[in-house]
Amino acid sequence: MRQSPVRVLRWPVAAAAAVALSLTLAAGGAPAQPAPEGLRPGAPYDVLRRSLQASGWRPVPRPGGEHGCVEGDRRCERFLEAWACSGTGAAFCRFQWRGTDGEELMVITAGGDGRSGEPGTVSHWDDGGASPH
Repeated sequence: MRQSPVRVLRWPVAAAAAVALSLTLAAGGAPAQPAPEGLRPGAPYDVLRRSLQASGWRPVPRPGGEHGCVEGDRRCERFLEAWACSGTGAAFCRFQWRGTDGEELMVITAGGDGRSGEPGTVSHWDDGGASPH
């Protein structure tokens, strides 16, 4: 007796769906908190910061309370979530955030000024793959 092609395909599709469901449940069962509005290259960090806070994200201070900035860099004094800022070159800064479900978001800015405390604009970010960056 010959099997119908539909019947043959039914089991692989069901198996793939079961694997996808188990991976979702193993990852916590819920999708990650969506990236906040305004998270895009070139966005002013001050504007993004307000959006993050309004969306329920919270700043994560650097462990040990010390920052990785040169002495007198006002960006690290001004922003609790600033983990490090470079004093030369593109003036990159790393800012760390935590979402309501514990997910992490690292934002890198460029073009800031340590003397004035201006954080610059978003260069890129890492959110564990939840959104393109």
